[in-house]
Amino acid sequence: MKNRVIIFGLGFMFNRYNEALVEHYNVISVTDNDNSKRDSVALVLKDISIIAPVEIPNLEFDEVIITNSSKEAILQIKQQLNELGVEDNRICLVEELSFLDDFIEEFYKTTIDNYKREFGVNESTSTSLPLVSQLARRQDIINLDCWIKPLSCIDLKYNPGIFNRKFWEWAFISQALYERDMLFPQKRGIGFACGQEPLPALFAKHGVTITATDLQEEHENSLQWKQTGQHSASLNALEYPSICDSDILYKNVSFSPVDMSNIPSKFYDFDFCWSSCAFEHLDSVEAGRQFILNSLKVLKPGGVSVHTTEFNLSSKSSIDNPYMNVFGMDFFESLRSEVELQGHKFMPFDYRLGNHPDEDYVYNFTNKSYSSHFKLELMTSIVTSIGIIIIKR
Repeated sequence: MKNRVIIFGLGFMFNRYNEALVEHYNVISVTDNDNSKRDSVALVLKDISIIAPVEIPNLEFDEVIITNSSKEAILQIKQQLNELGVEDNRICLVEELSFLDDFIEEFYKTTIDNYKREFGVNESTSTSLPLVSQLARRQDIINLDCWIKPLSCIDLKYNPGIFNRKFWEWAFISQALYERDMLFPQKRGIGFACGQEPLPALFAKHGVTITATDLQEEHENSLQWKQTGQHSASLNALEYPSICDSDILYKNVSFSPVDMSNIPSKFYDFDFCWSSCAFEHLDSVEAGRQFILNSLKVLKPGGVSVHTTEFNLSSKSSIDNPYMNVFGMDFFESLRSEVELQGHKFMPFDYRLGNHPDEDYVYNFTNKSYSSHFKLELMTSIVTSIGIIIIKR
């Protein structure tokens, strides 16, 4: 006989596990402190009652399963349940349920296999040059080692090792600009939301004049980036002596606070612009689209716009989320059509995944430690990095 359980928490973790929990347990009710979440779940769930937390003592149940990933929220919910008379031995965290590991692994495998079946796999161990707009692939890191080597001094505590998508993004941007004759003296480039990335230093080493930008320090959204060491407010944060001597950096790079959703008109006539996994953090999917179009305005004719962001492998649709937007294939095809209608050249897409076994590993935020990865579970979708290249006409 299945245990009778109440699920407490109707956010991301609930969406991630609810099918497996309903199959494994007799779920008699679900609840959340957020009324809006209870209302939204009411439109989806059938045959399961949705209650307010205060109603829990009125039900007969074996345990309460907390589906929440926030440590603070978990402690608060536990205390709340204790006050309602639910003992600790009847409270369980969803991440403690070992049977869910197999469920998640199967979900990952099915999603990736379905994507490969529809859009193919790049079986080649080489990287086709010149680059096109494409998904992150492990073999590119090996083949673009001319960029990886100078960047490998960077200690990514949140993403260790060079075989991960952050190094791929930096190598993709560098190679895309280099093969289009952008990384030479007399060229001018502007980077958006640079944070503490090494690209300004790398480009300065090549003699390029760089304007590095990041969100204004007083902006309300800058706090989260400061806390994770990914925000810059001056050139000091962009110093990488192992990549570029400080005197060259301060000669070739200037810093300016800029909100990438509102690019000042004073920035224009650049040879190239770039951003590395940044525009997904704007307010919406639409804001991301608008940024790409606006980024072209800072360029002179023939200028190059290169950007990386999150690509949805689970669906062709995009996901609007206050923390991080995810862009689907439909978004990129629509964006390409709009850019080309304006007369610019959008480098064609290669949507194929790589063929290395390590690329099938999917990192998720419930892991106890950070891990090198090319794929990430985000809001019940599997995502990877995509790079796009646009030439202004």
